[in-house]
Order: sequence, then C-alpha cells, then structure tokens
Amino acid sequence: TILDLPNGFSYKIVSRTGDLMKDGFYVPELPDDMGTFPGPEGSTILVRNHEVNFKALDRQGAFGAGNALLKKLDPSLIYDAGGSGYPCLGGTTTVVYDTRNQQVLRQFLSLTGTLRNCAGGPTPWNSWITCEETTVSISDYCAENHGYNFEVPATAQPKLATPVPLKAMGRFNHEAIAVH
Repeated sequence: TILDLPNGFSYKIVSRTGDLMKDGFYVPELPDDMGTFPGPEGSTILVRNHEVNFKALDRQGAFGAGNALLKKLDPSLIYDAGGSGYPCLGGTTTVVYDTRNQQVLRQFLSLTGTLRNCAGGPTPWNSWITCEETTVSISDYCAENHGYNFEVPATAQPKLATPVPLKAMGRFNHEAIAVH
C-alpha cells in the first residue's frame, strides 16, 4: 500500500521514479506539483515538476548513473549544465495519459537543468509555468543563477522546452503562479 485511502476509494500508479521514458531518459525523483491539459483524442497531458536540488546525486535525475545519458541531449536545451560538469537535475516531465483505456501512452523529459521545481500554474494558452523554489547563484555547482520561472508547452509529442527564464517575473523562491 502506497496511499492510505478511506473505504470506497482507490488509486492506480501510472509512473514511478526510475521508469524508462519514451525519450530514453528516466523519470526523475521528487515529483511535485503538476498541471493537466486536454490532449489529442481524449487523452490528458500532465506536466509535472521535479523538486531535485543542486547537490542531488545523479541517481535522482533523468540521465542515469554517472549522468551517462546526458550526451544524448543538445547542450543548448539544458538551462544549467553545472559549474563542475554536473548539470542541475530539476525540471519537468510530461505524461500523456489515455483516460479511456487508463494507460500511459508516453512520458518524456520536457525541461531540464533547473532546480527545485516546486509548484507552478497552468496558462490559458496550454502551457505550464514551472517555478524554481531556490535562489542559488552561480558557484562551483551552478553555471547560471536560479530562482526563476520557465514556460513548458503542454504537448503530446516528446520535446524539450527551450529553457528561457522568465526574468520579468522576478528572481526569488517561487512557489506558484496564477494567470488572471
């Protein structure tokens, strides 16, 4: 039993840390807040944060032991490749779920190189704003400043978002956003 639910309730685990995803990477540890969006043909797109910190062990990230899978990525798609050669391992993954047949169609890395992606919020234009809950600065561990929000498209096709910090939203410990 993973969850202790009241009588009459049930749950189904659809994804676990360490699962191999469609893009060849692994589901990172520490999933946190997430947003759902309508997908194609009755599916649901779920964009989820991973609250992995900057001193994380490589077993917590998407790239496997020793970050061996890192070489599969275009370096321009990693926000922070790290000050010591080890990338920041936070970010988001996307799950495309067939709600009719109750099964995962695919899951993939959708943002990488960020830190402590805690909460966020959906936008009316079908994207997820993920929030870094840290203000770690450039150091031996990090090649970039952190404490920003990033926009991740809610797409059913495996694709990494271009990691552009939304600097106009400020640099601080972000928890969540709302679009009004």
